[in-house]
Amino acid sequence: MFYADANAMAVLALFKAAAFPEGKKHLDTASQVLVFLPQMFDPARGMAHFWVTEPGPVYGLLGDNAWVVLAFTESFFVAGHKPHREFADALLRHMFQDLWEREHGGFLDRTASSDDVGALKIPHLPISLNAVAFEGAWRLHE
Repeated sequence: MFYADANAMAVLALFKAAAFPEGKKHLDTASQVLVFLPQMFDPARGMAHFWVTEPGPVYGLLGDNAWVVLAFTESFFVAGHKPHREFADALLRHMFQDLWEREHGGFLDRTASSDDVGALKIPHLPISLNAVAFEGAWRLHE
């Protein structure tokens, strides 16, 4: 299984590792992941949480969306690849449409669903994931 958030975090680590000897190898690996991740994006539902042979059924988790925005904005800063900035911008727009909580000013942990049960019916504003989302948004619009 390939997880969107973990792969995006790996891209960020690979960019840091690129400063060391054999850095080209790390940049090449990051580039491969950056080609793969957009295949997990659905414009109506955001990033799929995982990928097996087709997108998984779980969409709309803040962590997946926020980490991917951050990875693609970092890629734009590192390589200047404009399509990466455009993808991050499209994903961030989706996050503001589906996950933004206006009253308290933050991103909800996930998109609500009519199938939610028990504790899942209570939305949360996770501080750490909001920090990732806001870092991506700040970098994107700087």
